[in-house]
Amino acid sequence: MNLDISELNLYNPGVIKTRLPNSVFEEIQALAVKTYEEAVPYNNQLAGHIEKEYVFNIPWSLKKLLGTMFQEYQNRFQYHVNDEFIVRDQGWMNYQKKHEFNPLHFHYGAASWVIWVQIPYKLEQERANPSLSKANHQVASQFEFVYNKLDGGIQNFPLPIDKDWEGTLIMFPSYLKHSVYPFYTSDELRISVSGNIDIKEKSNK
Repeated sequence: MNLDISELNLYNPGVIKTRLPNSVFEEIQALAVKTYEEAVPYNNQLAGHIEKEYVFNIPWSLKKLLGTMFQEYQNRFQYHVNDEFIVRDQGWMNYQKKHEFNPLHFHYGAASWVIWVQIPYKLEQERANPSLSKANHQVASQFEFVYNKLDGGIQNFPLPIDKDWEGTLIMFPSYLKHSVYPFYTSDELRISVSGNIDIKEKSNK
């Protein structure tokens, strides 16, 4: 029997990724020191089991880059196409210590972003930890998305976050659930900065 079979690709916004220009990343690294010193708490707005979560004032250079990224996101996934958007002026910076973690959660807004500023370990070190080396699902230190598949099952999509990801930015729909697993092999801080992008409300006029 000869059948003419075609495929329907269902709409589904995804995740985009880029490396920051050196000038922007160096500015964020400098602001990481300032943000740590000013230490304006943001814990009550977040799900993280992390002691040091502070308000991060987003510099103009990063806001401009995030705007360009979201325009690409809109076009690539036909997501809020032609809608005006706002890159929030403030985000949050996490200074994560060994054993701290972010439980499964989602954000509010249209899109969210994360930049890894400092990662004090290599993935090989984490996976060699005696308590983890024989595990059949190694997720220590990783950032992981969790979402429903079309068949109703649950899909886990971990990102292999380690020192090579410093200066990397990802953007994803804010409602996409994600978690951050603890790391074990370093006494230094793992530093990341995150924030959200909103869609402007349309006037009734």
